[in-house]
Amino acid sequence: LRRLRSPRGPWFQFRDMTSFEWNTYELMIHNLPAALTGFRILQIADVHCRNYWTPSYDVLIDRVRAIPPDVILFSGDIVEDKHNPTPALPIIRRFINAQKSRLGLFAVRGNHDIHLSQPSFVGTPYRLIDAQRILLNSHGAQLELIGLPGPERETLHDDFLTTIPPRQTHIPRI
Repeated sequence: LRRLRSPRGPWFQFRDMTSFEWNTYELMIHNLPAALTGFRILQIADVHCRNYWTPSYDVLIDRVRAIPPDVILFSGDIVEDKHNPTPALPIIRRFINAQKSRLGLFAVRGNHDIHLSQPSFVGTPYRLIDAQRILLNSHGAQLELIGLPGPERETLHDDFLTTIPPRQTHIPRI
């Protein structure tokens, strides 16, 4: 693991997202298929969208468009209001529809996303993968995504874990 650059954003924000933190890492993965050399993964977390657009979303969108990733992974808390995400849905859809990646946008829910499900994202490229295993194909190689179920970790049960096959050495797993 090697950090390439790290323009730091604020470590704490309250009420409004005024900036974000962008970190870039180069991962050395043993037995990585040659077809995945240079593969770019963008992880987006804790956007906490509300019912209004903030200029920092535009900055993030422009940055992603400048160097498009191969895949985008949302790792939870895309919405702020845990109890009623409905007012934020137009902003969330606008934000998601502005994101582009070669192989798609995949997400798991965070604790703020309890009331969000796949129908909330109809008409967007966002794919919720709670309790799913996905194999992506890239130039003849595969990448495995495992979306752990539910926004609350109590929903992770052995019955889902037993459906996950043993890891294959030639397929990286996330």
